Amino acid sequence: MISVARSDPAPLVGRYFRILFSTLIAAMVALVISGLLWGNPNAHFAHRIGGFWIIPLVISPIFIGVAFILLLLDQTVFRWIVGLKGGSAGLTLILTSLTGLGYFDPVLGTFFAFLLVYWLMTGRVAGRPGWSLNGFVQIAWDEKFYLLFSGFVCAAFLYAFLPVLPQIVFPSNAAGAKTRAHLENPDHWYGKQALSRFPDAVSCLDPEAANSRPTDFQRLDWTQIRHQGDAELCVFRLLAASGGVAQATAWFEAQGFTTGTPWTSDNPYVTDAGHQRVYASWAAWRDGPKYPADPLRRIILHGHVVTIAIEAEYDPTGQTMTDIRISHTIK
Repeated sequence: MISVARSDPAPLVGRYFRILFSTLIAAMVALVISGLLWGNPNAHFAHRIGGFWIIPLVISPIFIGVAFILLLLDQTVFRWIVGLKGGSAGLTLILTSLTGLGYFDPVLGTFFAFLLVYWLMTGRVAGRPGWSLNGFVQIAWDEKFYLLFSGFVCAAFLYAFLPVLPQIVFPSNAAGAKTRAHLENPDHWYGKQALSRFPDAVSCLDPEAANSRPTDFQRLDWTQIRHQGDAELCVFRLLAASGGVAQATAWFEAQGFTTGTPWTSDNPYVTDAGHQRVYASWAAWRDGPKYPADPLRRIILHGHVVTIAIEAEYDPTGQTMTDIRISHTIK
């Protein structure tokens, strides 16, 4: 093994990076399995699996060391197991059985689910080189499946993150609360895009409400909301068009938000400056993310959100809305 690595390190380097990538994918899949099988049964499925990508990315430096250990096993123990008659199938069966321990200890079950997925993706073909087009053509159909599955995961992330990438790379310089002046003159790319999509309150409504007379400003079309920038602008526009603070709680309830605590239209919070605030919340852990409408983006971008809170502030008279704040509590 050592002599091969010294004479031609390229295949071993390629193998290492394949192992490293496989550990990240396997960790994500293991967390999905854990959330679906052993997560809170009262939680929305999107919340149960929503954090599947966060933990692997946060602890990704650890996987650099794990991949070295797996590379050593790949060149020795795993290669020996693969060489045994029925060895690969036997280890698959053992790891599958051990994954069942998750019904008693979810952490232990997640660990064995990780090993199982890694074994199916990369371990069961121990000793093979890394990636190459020629190698892909020659490998068996089941290994093609696992490699294509990895590509699908990467494509899903690109699909989910590209529309909101400017919001992540160029965050707003404004405070959490957005005033009318900031919403109408955004200092960030995604805010300007939101402004072009929703130039007025009517553009935020579903088609039937937009054409109704009188206009029903309580029917926000949430299927158009792609990210927090869209939500801030449309919630502000429609609350402002619905009237003063007296109508705010009714508007939130029409969207399905929870009201009543701590401050409502009948009992708004009054700031030192005399401004009046009304609060509402959405239990994303139970009811699923409020936006975006696309299921894949909803799970990847907001599946880890526990609660969405909205704070609407009005001037001392309670007639003019001054700013909006939307915040996410994450697990």
